Amino acid sequence: SEIDDKIEKASNKQALDFYNQVTAQFAASGQTPPPFESVKPQIIGRLEMESRFKRKEAFYEELQKKYKVNILLDQPTVDVGLGDNPVRGDQSAPITIVEFSDYHCPYCERGANTMKEVLDKYKGKVKHYFRDFPLSIHQKAKYAANAARCAGDQGKYWEYHDKVFANQAKKEDQDFADFAKELKLDEKKFQECVSSSKYFDKIDKDMQEGQNIGVNGTPAYVVNGVLLSGAVPFERFKEVIDAELNKSAM
Repeated sequence: SEIDDKIEKASNKQALDFYNQVTAQFAASGQTPPPFESVKPQIIGRLEMESRFKRKEAFYEELQKKYKVNILLDQPTVDVGLGDNPVRGDQSAPITIVEFSDYHCPYCERGANTMKEVLDKYKGKVKHYFRDFPLSIHQKAKYAANAARCAGDQGKYWEYHDKVFANQAKKEDQDFADFAKELKLDEKKFQECVSSSKYFDKIDKDMQEGQNIGVNGTPAYVVNGVLLSGAVPFERFKEVIDAELNKSAM
């Protein structure tokens, strides 16, 4: 009643506005976007998920201001594999963050910037794994994920990762090649890797494992087993991380 009953259902106009915002990026790169009606349900679901999250956070803050709360139970957790996915940060860090993300999702770009802040503020205390979750609405997101992993073959995964997020409107094959050139990769090896769709199976596995633990949109994060959905603010990460650090210190 305090969350679902207090959010407005996403309107057709809101969905269309979001669609036009996203498809402007398609137009900038010369791509043909999917028809609005074919992606409308996904857009409405995404908008309502964001509204629900914002209302939940607001209600949580209202309760914190009104009552003094001591949490004695751990939050529900999920098990998520790490495997050989790209990782940065101190490998002995007590906090593990596993991110499921889409390179062409505007919320994920915001999340990528927040993650940089988390890594900076908790330097030495956090290690960050990246797992791919390209949504069907973003036609080239899977190709971008594959290209980033191909860059990783040459030791430039995170540099390529950051470059793609910083240039979300650039989605053509030539753009991916240009990013590799700017990072001074061996262009022949890079193109061979990209052309073979080398990492498509790995990306599909990431998506399946994400769905298995409850990921249904991007970005999503698992912080020491605690699932956070959406482009959550730094303060939400801080809350979970500080609680986990306090537990490890006890």
